[in-house]
Amino acid sequence: MEVLPSHEIWHRCDFPLLCNWRRLYRIVEVGVDKGSFSSDFLSRCWNIEIYLGVDPYEPYHEMPWDRDDDRQAASGVFAPYPFAKIVPLRSADAALSLPLSESAYYSAKFDFVYIDGSHRYEDVVADIDAWWPLVSDKGILAGHDWSMPSGDHAGVQKAVREFAEKYDLTVYTTPDDPSSWYVYKSGIPGTDWRRVE
Repeated sequence: MEVLPSHEIWHRCDFPLLCNWRRLYRIVEVGVDKGSFSSDFLSRCWNIEIYLGVDPYEPYHEMPWDRDDDRQAASGVFAPYPFAKIVPLRSADAALSLPLSESAYYSAKFDFVYIDGSHRYEDVVADIDAWWPLVSDKGILAGHDWSMPSGDHAGVQKAVREFAEKYDLTVYTTPDDPSSWYVYKSGIPGTDWRRVE
């Protein structure tokens, strides 16, 4: 397991460009909040087949307030895109229910999953464990808040390091602040992704 600076992207806003380049068009975002990352992604990634924003919009330890305004804001971001849907479920519940869908549109694996829900160690572990099996062979699992100057969200880095160690994966990090992390399901960024089905 290694942690390396990304040589492909500089900021989390560049993930849509990476997905375009690698032809990753089935997207899940866990932890939508008001939809700022969704907005960047939806406006910059062409040919998206499906974009699911998973967020139950329930108060929790990081956001202990009524989240209806956040949901309304995100709904406005998603509305212009017919392939984009908000899934109002907790992360693990969504990951369990999607593969059971009778529609291949929802049950097929996803090419890019971005985790930015609860940043507690145990929640990040649960999110990674839930979504990793749903990432396609050519896909990427990523997330936010790898490191912060304040030292907040240290559980993210611990959870990601343990996961990468378990699967012998290289973790790539973006230099923006707070930075994002990502891993390739194949384990190798240079894999000829055009041949991976």
